[in-house]
Order: sequence, then C-alpha cells, then structure tokens
Amino acid sequence: MNPETANLKNPDGPALLPAGRLSAFRNQLELLAVFLVGAGLMQYLYGATPDPATGAPAALPGNDDFYHLKMALLLPKIGLPDRLDWLQHTIFADRFVSHHYGFHVYLSVFAHAFTDPVIGARWAMSVSFGLVLVLATLLMRGEGVPHRWVFLTLFMLAPDDFLVRHAYVRAIDLSLVCLLAGGWCLFNRRHVLLALTLAVYTHVYLGSFFLLILCGIHYVGAWLRSAPPPQPLRLPLAMLVGTALGYLTHPYGEHAFSFLRTQIFGSGLTPQVSVGREWNSYENVWEFANRVGIPLSVWAAAIVLALRRGRRLSDAGWTLLVGSMFFFALMLKARRFVEYWPLFAVLSSAVLLKPVLRGWRPATTPGATRIQRHDLILGALSLALTGWAVYFLLAHKSATGLSPWLRFAIPLVAAYVLLVHLLPDLFGAARDRRFARFSVRAATTLGLGAGVVGVLAAAALPVHRHVRGWCRGNYDLPEIQRVMRFVAERSEPGDIIFTDDWDIFPVYFYYNDKNRYMAGLDPMFSYSRDAELWERYKLITRGQAPLTTTVSLPQPTEDGGTKLVETRITVPLEDIRDRWGARFVVIDDDHLPFARKLDRAKPLARRIYPEDDRKGALYRVYEILPATPDGTTSSVITEP
Repeated sequence: MNPETANLKNPDGPALLPAGRLSAFRNQLELLAVFLVGAGLMQYLYGATPDPATGAPAALPGNDDFYHLKMALLLPKIGLPDRLDWLQHTIFADRFVSHHYGFHVYLSVFAHAFTDPVIGARWAMSVSFGLVLVLATLLMRGEGVPHRWVFLTLFMLAPDDFLVRHAYVRAIDLSLVCLLAGGWCLFNRRHVLLALTLAVYTHVYLGSFFLLILCGIHYVGAWLRSAPPPQPLRLPLAMLVGTALGYLTHPYGEHAFSFLRTQIFGSGLTPQVSVGREWNSYENVWEFANRVGIPLSVWAAAIVLALRRGRRLSDAGWTLLVGSMFFFALMLKARRFVEYWPLFAVLSSAVLLKPVLRGWRPATTPGATRIQRHDLILGALSLALTGWAVYFLLAHKSATGLSPWLRFAIPLVAAYVLLVHLLPDLFGAARDRRFARFSVRAATTLGLGAGVVGVLAAAALPVHRHVRGWCRGNYDLPEIQRVMRFVAERSEPGDIIFTDDWDIFPVYFYYNDKNRYMAGLDPMFSYSRDAELWERYKLITRGQAPLTTTVSLPQPTEDGGTKLVETRITVPLEDIRDRWGARFVVIDDDHLPFARKLDRAKPLARRIYPEDDRKGALYRVYEILPATPDGTTSSVITEP
C-alpha cells in the first residue's frame, strides 16, 4: 500500500487525511491556503469598491443576483412566501416555489452582516467558492493525487464563463459544495452522511438529482466490475432515503415537483419561447474552443494517457470520468452548465493522471531528502526574482493595465507555497535546533511551482480582465435607484409597473419593492400563465403596437395535450392599462421605438421623468392615464 494513501481507521475506502509524508498540520494548512486562494480570487474578480476609475458603487454581475439578494434581505420579514405578489402576471402570482430558499438563508447571513448588502453578497460567493476548492482538494487527497497544486492552478485558466457564473449571486457554488461533499461520502461509503447530504441539497437548490445521477454512475460502475459491490443495497437505500427526506421535509412539498418540471423542461431544455442566453448552446465550434479549450485539452490528454497505460479505473476515477462526460453533454446543450463541467474535468484529469504524476516524484530516502544551504538560498532567490518579474509586468499599466491583480495573486500564491510546504519544516527545524531541513519536495515546489504559477497567471490575465469587467455590471445603478425612488414616491403600494423587458425585474425589484411588476425571472413563467398576453407584451415592448397580426398560441387537444394554432389578434397600446392594469411604464434607452410610441399616445400616457426633453436620458417614466369618458384611444397616434 502506498504510504501517502494509507487508510487510517477506514478500511472501506480512501482516507480523508493521508498518512504519508504530509503531516496533519500540513494538511490543515493546505486546506486553509486553498480556501484563501479561492476566496481571494473571487474578491479580486469583483474588484475594488467603489471603482477607483469611475467611482461607481458596488455592483453585481448578473440580473438575477439582485432578486436573490432582495429575497435574502426580505427573508426575516416575509419568511417563505407561497405567492410572489410582485409578479402579477406570472405563474408565481397563484403559487410560488422558492427553490433557492436554502441559498437565501445562507445569503441572508452575509447580506445583513454588512452595511452594503451587495458587499455581503460578494463575500458570500467568495466564501462558497473557497469551500468548493477545499472540497475538490479533499477529493484529490482522498484519491492520493500528488502535486495537487498543478490542478488547482488550472483554475486560474478556467473559462471566463465558468468564473463569471461563479461570481453570480446564485446557488451555483452551494450546489457544487453539496455535490462534492456527496462525492466524498460516496467514495468513502459514508451512506448515512450521503443521505443527509441529499436531503440538504434538496433544500439548498432542488438540485439533488445531480447527486443522484452521480450515485447512479458510481453504482453502475461497481456492478460492471467482475465482483458485485459489497452490501449492494446500501447505496440505493441511501439515495431513496435521502431524496425522500429532502422532499418530505421541503416547505413547498409536492409543488416543488411541478416547479422543477417547468424549470427544467418548460424553461430550460425544451422551451416554447425564447428564454435567457444561458440556456442556449455555444454558437460555433471556434467559440466553444476559445471558451473551454484549455480544460478540454487537459481532460482529453488525461483520457488518452489512461487508455495508453491500460490500467483499471478506480471507483472514484470511473465516477468522475463519466460524471464529467455527463456535464460535458449538458454544456453542449446549454452553455450555463459550464458552471459544473470544468471542475469535474479537472478532478477527473487529476485522478486519471495520478500514476503519471507519481512517476515524477523525487527520491525520498533519508540520505536524499536534505539539501544544502546554497540550494535553499537559490530556491528562495528564484522565487523572489519570479515575484519581482511578475510585479514589474503587472505594476506598469503600460504593459498590462492590470496592476490591481498583483495585490491578490502574489500574496495568495506565496501563502500557498509558504504555508503548505515551508512552515511545517521551519517548525520542525526550530524544534530540532537545526537549520531548516527542507525536503526535496518543498524545494521542487519552490522552483517549479513559482515558474508554473507565474506562466499560468500571465496566461490567465486576459480572462480575468474580461471577468472583472463583467463583474462591474451593465447598469447605472445610481440612476436606477433614482428612477425607482421617483416612482415609489408617486405611487401607491401595489401599483403595477410595466417594464420594457422581462429580465430587468430583479434590479427594479431590489430598489423598489413597494410596487408590482408584470413579468420577470423567466419568460416561461409569463407564457405558461397566459400565452396570448405574453405575445401582446412582446409586440408592445418592441414598439410594434398598435397593430393586427397573427401569432401562434397553444390550444388544448382531445388527448389532453396542446398544439400551436395560428390566431389573429389586435394589439392596441391600451392593453398596458386595460389588460395589465399598469399605472407606470419604465423604458430604458434600448427601447426607444416603444418610448416614441408612448410619447405620441397622448390620451394614454404622459412622460413624468425626465421632466425636460433632454436627449440621452437612460430611463424614461410614463404615467398611464385613466380611460376618458368619450372612449378616446391611443390607437390614434398623435404625429409630432
């Protein structure tokens, strides 16, 4: 048995803490360093607050981030609502299922701990991303993967989509935490803990089916071996008990199933209307290669080398490989699953390349593990020169324009190298009263690690620059805050705001929960409630109304299904008042045709913000006027 993978007090599976040359102290420091690297990387991507270049306040990278943060802030006040009154014309007006409620509980702790809830949300994501890397390290350690820092540095070259999605204030990281924790329980045959993890996963994200699929892959792999798995019914029983426990104790009960069906098949994989970009596939092969080329190359190389060596895969190796193939297929269908695949590709590659990496390990006999003082000095000097070179490149904006990167990258890399590989030996040297007795492993890490990390960091700079730009957000938040305050001061509680697009709801909702909105979160939620109303909404917000046109609407069939039927409809602008009951319309500068129609629809609406006719206004607010007694309609457009 390899001493580094020797199993202490756990004969049934891989050990959580190897018993070889790494001491327990070093193991703990490794996890601490990995957590700091993950949390620090995410904080770096979010950037300084306020932005030193523009003075802009803290922002969030995604629209839905503001919805989750607002729900977390409202959680102590409203609890778990069974209706989402803020979305009047969606399926949530009748029955609401907060499938992220567990995430909202977690987020609420951070949101209320900071003066600015946005800063708290950023720290919540940073902590959860650090936990993801910690659990990934535990899985690699449990499988005896040497040189784990090689694979951790690959995360510096993760696709920008991967980093952006993990910067979103969403349950993605907590989902991965549950998935990786379940993987550890699975590989160590901790079936009781696995069942509990499945139950917790159900409450966090309703995404426990991912862990069920991983368990199924593991179980099938065990039966494909020549001998049946020991205690073959324990894993299926744990899966059944954990899933049942999760759904039976879920506060939304059976309604969670119907929502999950709508979310996955109605909105996600087989939508009937155009949904968010994240559910679309990558547009062409070259774009796909640019996005995921590096982890895909490493993954493919690991598979080829594993086939070439012809060794039998371990249970964990089989599960991670097939699991990464599953997430790869999902990513081909919908680009949003890039949030899962790179991590599983790296973990799978690490386990597959384990025999190759073990061949690179230097001799460890007592006579070969000590180095001379001049070797130590040269190693330290090499690290210092490498750090100075990276500093020189990054500190000069004329070279990269990314000098703030230095403030996070160099200290974190140094923390990893020093904490994991140097401090334990220094403590040992102090105890033995001898000069620092560094092992060959630590010396190799000093030189090779500094070089590899430096190269990877330089290659990752363009990716990180793009992600940092995305994390600054796409909205003028101070202006939105002014507009929402303006509307709230002139409205009554419950007044409906007609928005020019469905995806702007979370930002408006964050700054104004006094009013209600007519669409948001997902087009399918509006389409499923009233398909004709959704078609009218699209035509109006595109500036095409008033008009008469033909649209495809679902009609029930005799066998209980539905079919699309061409239907002729007339769409006047009065629908804003008569069908939606809206009192205000808010339009941004991306929907000027719609704004021009309202400017000319004098009997229906009048602009109240901005009050003057200045050009270049980012947002326009219109008040919808009540119907006149003489029946005047806005279908008669007043020419300028």
